[in-house]
Amino acid sequence: DMASIQELGPPGLVVAWVDTTILIITFTALGTYLFKFTWKESIVVVGATCICGSSAATAIATAVGVPTDGELVRDILALMGVFNTPLIPSMPYMQGRVSDRVVGAWIGGTIDSTGQVIASAAIDGGEVLTTATIVKMAQNLLIIPVSIVLTSICSYSSTPKPWSGAIDVPATESEFQELRPPSKRTWLTALVDMLTVVAAKFPRFVLGFIIT
Repeated sequence: DMASIQELGPPGLVVAWVDTTILIITFTALGTYLFKFTWKESIVVVGATCICGSSAATAIATAVGVPTDGELVRDILALMGVFNTPLIPSMPYMQGRVSDRVVGAWIGGTIDSTGQVIASAAIDGGEVLTTATIVKMAQNLLIIPVSIVLTSICSYSSTPKPWSGAIDVPATESEFQELRPPSKRTWLTALVDMLTVVAAKFPRFVLGFIIT
């Protein structure tokens, strides 16, 4: 709960929220401009690996219109399994070299899946497990604003704007005579249309994160 997050203090929130947000922005840009993914493919890959694995992949793919049962989502889930599984037994060995809180924050902020985080941190237990769990659950909360922002961006880009209504130049005189002035749209109707699209596209299971 929020009391547990407050107990961890600002350093935990920096790892869970600030650091993760910076990584999402940076690597989405790298994926788009360096590796030539589309921005939607890039944000799905980065969001899945930076937030909470399969849940983030599904939510973000739904928000931006990438098929959740497509090859991209399947591949990133498989890769996360391959690269995260060795971290479960290896990361707890940092205990004794740095403080337990640092170990827990590192585990919680690095491993993608919540279940894998708990499995890894449980090897050391105690403060490592508590810190890792709090950091990971706080990080999972990012799925809410990220889903809302991405759904809004995609909905805005696909919603007619108040100044829209441009028409093709008629090819014949008869076509010209049949033209009717386009209906005027206001900012209010555009906003209502966009919110309607947001509500339709927003991944419903994310509401479970809000409720819990």
